[in-house]
Amino acid sequence: MADPPGVTLPSGRPALLASDLDGTLLREDGSISARTRAAIHAAQEVGIGVLFVTARPPRWLASVADAVGGHGTVIAGNGAWVYDVHGRRVTQERGFDRTQVLGLVRRLRRALPDVGFAAERASGPHIEAVFHARHPESDPAGAVAGPIEGLSGETVGKLLATAPGLSDDELLARVCRMALDAHEFTGGLFNPMVLPALAQAGYSTTFDEVSGGNPVAQSVPDPANALTLAGNVVQLREGALDLGGIVKGWTVDIGIESLSDRHPNLFLNAGGDLRCAGAEEGVDGWFVAVAAHGDAETPWEGPMRGALATSTTRKRRWTTASGEPAHHLIDPRTGLPAASAFDHVSVWHAETWVAECWAKAVLIGGEAAAKVAAGHVDRVLAIESGGAVRWW
Repeated sequence: MADPPGVTLPSGRPALLASDLDGTLLREDGSISARTRAAIHAAQEVGIGVLFVTARPPRWLASVADAVGGHGTVIAGNGAWVYDVHGRRVTQERGFDRTQVLGLVRRLRRALPDVGFAAERASGPHIEAVFHARHPESDPAGAVAGPIEGLSGETVGKLLATAPGLSDDELLARVCRMALDAHEFTGGLFNPMVLPALAQAGYSTTFDEVSGGNPVAQSVPDPANALTLAGNVVQLREGALDLGGIVKGWTVDIGIESLSDRHPNLFLNAGGDLRCAGAEEGVDGWFVAVAAHGDAETPWEGPMRGALATSTTRKRRWTTASGEPAHHLIDPRTGLPAASAFDHVSVWHAETWVAECWAKAVLIGGEAAAKVAAGHVDRVLAIESGGAVRWW
């Protein structure tokens, strides 16, 4: 493979092999291929260091140790811990000490009296009742329950907070207006009212627990009729809202726009929805690659500016109660998981939330939707289930 534009890579054997885990080294089901496992082992045999980098906390790394065959080191928790895969233990910590955590807690409690906390530590989380009430899935075996002020002296890698009484009316109203706009400019293929159909298909809990489901054809409400907005007041007349994807893309946009005046060179990636400003050293923009499926060739890589969003049905898949395959992208025209020739769509645009909505619309709507999208976005890449790569 040629060097990235403007970058000359050293020849010879590398000193270190570093890789992300989820969506990169690991396959969609969390496993690792025999070929990749053998490559990791071969690298170590000739003296090349192996390093994995992940946002996972240590308690989520046992399965990774099994997948990679007990090889390598993990930088976990976005840098909070160094984890020895072979020994299955944390060897280094770089997080918040108890004094720093409680200082943050006091400041937040003064501003938000009903806030609840959870602290991620190497030994497991410490969870307050208020946090657990809003996030019941956050209570794994071995968690410590109780006020955060009761923390031990163990290093905290991540402090999470939730405030049940905090009003997001202005933000909710704005994102609902964005969703209505997306419904209009995609010709109805993006529809935030698909949540009941998604639950009917089986996706009604955290994805690790999804099983069964009974997808049935059903009418999905028109959001223009289901939602009424008056200023910052949102009234939902029928159905249920699913704003997760558009909010994720918009969060990336907000992050870039709020930081760009102080930091001209920025790259922000939220699970495949990304946006960048400025450039990295030696590149005309930021060097990005669209991930390949299995052992296929990388469908695209190169320098870019602006936003890129991807939608795929390769990952969030399960088997319904009747034994049929299902996935998480609902076609609002039928209320069923979309039956499309594409199983991967990437879209380039100036704004991440717009790219995200069009990626979903093209995956649902197929070639006809891709042709429409091409008139509104910078580029569209679609991959058919058989592997063929299409461009518009």
